[in-house]
Amino acid sequence: MGDEIDSALQIVYLVDELRSYIGRISVADILSTLLERSAYIPALTKFGLHRSVQNLKKFIAEVQVSGETSIASFLNSISELRSVSVREGEAQAVAEGAVQIMTVHQSKGLEFPVVVLGDASKRERFGRDILIDERFGLVLPYSEEHIQMEQDGIPEITKYSSLAYDLAQVEERLKEEAESNRLLYVAATRAQELLIISGVLGRPTKNQNMGKQSGWLGIIAEPLGLAEMEINYEVYGTAIHERELNKEGLMSLCRVYELGTEFNFQKQPEIYHEEQMTVSDYSMLKAIPGDDLEKIGEKIDQPIRRVVSRAKRPTAPAYMVGEVVHRALERWVFPDDGEVEFRSWAVANFNGLGLSNEKEIQDGCGRVIKNLERFQSSGLYQRMINAERFLHEIPFSFPRENHSPLIGVIDALFVENGKWILVEFKTDRIQNEQGLTKIWQKEDYQEQVAGYLDAAEKLLGTRPEPILCFLNYEKRIHLVTNRW
Repeated sequence: MGDEIDSALQIVYLVDELRSYIGRISVADILSTLLERSAYIPALTKFGLHRSVQNLKKFIAEVQVSGETSIASFLNSISELRSVSVREGEAQAVAEGAVQIMTVHQSKGLEFPVVVLGDASKRERFGRDILIDERFGLVLPYSEEHIQMEQDGIPEITKYSSLAYDLAQVEERLKEEAESNRLLYVAATRAQELLIISGVLGRPTKNQNMGKQSGWLGIIAEPLGLAEMEINYEVYGTAIHERELNKEGLMSLCRVYELGTEFNFQKQPEIYHEEQMTVSDYSMLKAIPGDDLEKIGEKIDQPIRRVVSRAKRPTAPAYMVGEVVHRALERWVFPDDGEVEFRSWAVANFNGLGLSNEKEIQDGCGRVIKNLERFQSSGLYQRMINAERFLHEIPFSFPRENHSPLIGVIDALFVENGKWILVEFKTDRIQNEQGLTKIWQKEDYQEQVAGYLDAAEKLLGTRPEPILCFLNYEKRIHLVTNRW
C-alpha cells in the first residue's frame, strides 16, 4: 500500500500546486500540466484506450482555442454544452398530413393529435467517463485491483476506487434521472388525443407473469397499473394479450405481443396502367422530329422492372460477438437478469466496438444471448455458481526464461472439492468434430491454455485442472479437458 499512498499524495500536491495558477494561466495549460504530470494519458495508452486518448487531446485543443482563464466560466461552459448537446436544432415545420419524426427536444412547443414514443423501455447506462463536479471540479475515474496471498495460500483480490469519483458519479446519475423524467413529461404532453407508448418487456417471472419494466416504461408502470397486471405469456410465443387498465382514473389499453407474433400488414399493390397513346398525345414533344419521337415512345412502352437484392442477411462480425460474450462473462451478467436491460447493454457494447448497422447489431445481440443461454443451461454453469470460491477475469504478468513477459487474463478460476479449476471460454462456431479439429490446428488454444495453467500455478501455488469451454459447438456446450 505504500507506493499507492505515495502516488495519491503526489496527485494531491499537484492539484494544490495547480490551484495557485488559477486565473494566472489558461485553463488549457492547467489541464495539460495535470495530464502530463499525473501520467494519465500514458496510463490510458497502456490499457489500450486509444480512443479516450484522442478524445482528451481534442478536448484540450478546443479549450486552448477558447483561451479561457476562469475555472468557473469554464465549468459553466461545460455544463451548458452538456445540457444542449442533444438538442439537434430547432423543431421541424409541420407538413399537412405527414408523419413527423423528431427528438423530444425538437417537439417542445408543438402538439399533435397522436404521439408515439418509441423504445420507451430503453435504459440509460452510466459509463466511467471523466466527470465535472461542482464540489471536486474535474474528476477522473480510477480503480485498481491487487492480488494478495492469504495465510491459507489462496489469493484474495482487493479492489480500490476513487471516493471523489464515486460521489461525483452518484450526483451525475441523479441529474441524469431527473433530466430523463423531465423529458418524459415533455414527450407525453405533446399528445392531444392519443398517446402510444412502445417498449419491450423483460422475461416473465417464474409464474409467467409480467417481467420487470425499465426506462420510461418502468416509470409509468406503477401509475398506470402495469406493475400489478398479470399476463401469462411466453417470450417466444405467437399470442397477443390485451388488457384495459383503469387505476385511479387513468385509463389505458395495454397490448403485449409475444416475440413470435407475425404481423400481416396489408400493402396497397402497385398497379401500372398501360394506355395506348399516339404521338399527338405528347404535346410537350411536338417539336421533336418524328423518327426520334417514335424511339422515345418505344422506351416509354418498355416494362417496368423491380430490382430485388440477393444480399445475405446482415450479420455481426464473429470477433465482436465473442468480445461482447466475454464482457458479459467478465461482469457475470446474463439475459435472464433482465433481457431489456441486457440488450441495451449489448447494443452499447457493439456501438463501442464500431458497429452501427441496426440489423447487424440485432443479429449480434441474438447470438450473444444464445451463447450465454446455452452456458447457463450447462452443468459447468451450475458447478461455477455453486463453487466454494469463484474468481473471474484474473490478470497476470510473469517473466519467462527468455526474459519475455507472459501476460494475459484468465477467464475464470473456481474451487470444487478443494481443487482449483481453470476455465477458458471460446465462441467459435463449430459444426462437427472435423470442425473442432480444424479449429484446433488453426488456433493456438492448446498453447494459450498451457500458458494460463503456468500462470495460475504461480499465483495459486498449485496447478489447476483445465477446462476449455466452447459455447457454440453444434449449438451446444462442449468441454475439452484432456489436452494438457
